[in-house]
Amino acid sequence: MRVLLISPGHDGEHAQHKSHRRVHRDPPPLGLLYVATALKTAGYEVDILDTHVESKWLTLLKMSLEHCDYLWAGLTCIIGQRQRNAAEVTLRLKELRPDLPVVWGGTMATVMGEGLKAAYPQVDHVVQGEGETWAADFSTGLMGQWLSPIPPTTKPDWRLFGAHYNREQVPYFWMIHTSRGCPMLCTFCYKHTATGGYRLMPLEDVKAQIRTMHEQTGGRVWTIGDDNFLGDSKRAMAILRWMKEQGFYFEEIIGHVGQLTEPIAEAMAGVVSTFIFSVESASPRLQRLIKKGVNLKTLPTKMGWLAKHGVVANCSFIFGLPTETATERAQNSALMRLIRNEHDMVRGVSYLCFPLPGTPILDTIEQYYSVSARWPVKEYEEANIWPEPGDAGNRFRPWMSKGEYDDVVAEAIAFREDWAFPRPAPYKLDEMEPISD
Repeated sequence: MRVLLISPGHDGEHAQHKSHRRVHRDPPPLGLLYVATALKTAGYEVDILDTHVESKWLTLLKMSLEHCDYLWAGLTCIIGQRQRNAAEVTLRLKELRPDLPVVWGGTMATVMGEGLKAAYPQVDHVVQGEGETWAADFSTGLMGQWLSPIPPTTKPDWRLFGAHYNREQVPYFWMIHTSRGCPMLCTFCYKHTATGGYRLMPLEDVKAQIRTMHEQTGGRVWTIGDDNFLGDSKRAMAILRWMKEQGFYFEEIIGHVGQLTEPIAEAMAGVVSTFIFSVESASPRLQRLIKKGVNLKTLPTKMGWLAKHGVVANCSFIFGLPTETATERAQNSALMRLIRNEHDMVRGVSYLCFPLPGTPILDTIEQYYSVSARWPVKEYEEANIWPEPGDAGNRFRPWMSKGEYDDVVAEAIAFREDWAFPRPAPYKLDEMEPISD
């Protein structure tokens, strides 16, 4: 029997592959790959359809349903555009195969639970938490069989992506996870709410996964999708040194800047193109509020280490945090000036505060401002963290007036424009020769 897993990532911008890079950046749906690997281990065949990559996804969906008698279909549900897309794809599935059980998993399914299912009655099941074991057990129940328990997936089987070894996107943009969850407890993030804690993939499994992918395609460049690659500094150093020995590269890694040391920066040299980290606010007071744990005074020195070893950086900030003042927002640019004195290739990126369901900052906002920051589940389809001119997102920020919200958006837009890279950043995939099919 076969199971169909769908990534509902389609939208006009991404479908057109807009990019200033020669090689497009379309990260593969890793969550689905883990579930697919568990199902394969349990003896099921799996098809993965990524609507983010496949512009003709509806045609492919129809063809798949015509030729395969699927046991069930599963979709990832993430707040915002992908939540709306998941609803659209589910309606299509039910039109084409009314009897096909449809399952939603992912972050929104975990934090919203039965509320999500009630809002979308066409969804048959909502999975909370990580889905590998559930998927295998659910399939077994539908088949009326019993199988041995499925162990946690530590080496996903990339061959299950099939054509997702992209025909148009060559060399392929590999993104891998070497850990799950995050050890930090930032109050604005639901990573620690929606996962089963911070767990590291065994070092040998990381090497085996990368080695296997290289053998299959010849690829030599990866991106680390972990929320905090530096959570275990000894392990991070071991991976970086091994990558250098193999002649492999990391396009990007994400880590907490507080765990960046000079030896780690040195180990990144010749291996890592971009180090991505977040400060969120240059205000010491707001740092305490959001529990980010960044020592702001050390940032210029750390950026000097990266400059010395040829690693560029992306540094993100959240605008519109609760109780934030205009003076505190101005501190963000002041901090970027200090950083740029040590490293001119650090980009400042801006986001808007969104009180995500299931996060402590939502409770803080409601208590401090005596407002409700919760909305009917379907309204979260319009959730947005990107500062855009004319955005109507102030309805999700009831602690601000329309005028205050517009000012924050304008400042966030100006910030990202002021602190863009002064010249094109290195992009390792652009240097790679295309891989022959």
